[in-house]
Amino acid sequence: MDSQQKDILRFRIAKCWVNEQIGKRRSYADAERYKTFNEELRDKELSDARVLLRMIFKEVDSHNSKIKSKLTLIENMNYKRNWINSKMFNEVSYIPIKLIDKLIEVNSDKDYYEIYRMLIG
Repeated sequence: MDSQQKDILRFRIAKCWVNEQIGKRRSYADAERYKTFNEELRDKELSDARVLLRMIFKEVDSHNSKIKSKLTLIENMNYKRNWINSKMFNEVSYIPIKLIDKLIEVNSDKDYYEIYRMLIG
């Protein structure tokens, strides 16, 4: 395996790693919870609470949309020689490049996803 093939393999593994790390940032607030809370806050004295609740759910939805767009960008990313300097890879504070390199050395016959699975345990 030559150095460019190793770098492409390293890129694909790092892409999976970043995808998982950014995906963990999603918040879970679904429409069913919103309906339940909104029904419990029907009293006129709690109208401010309903407004705040609606704002919270809109904010969570906006946050998840941003995460989803980042994940789509990462998924559609193609290999370039200086991929490590990409803005999308800077979203995550740590990418275990040395560990990825060691796993590639030991398991050069395996594909990127098998090596990635070894990386995450």
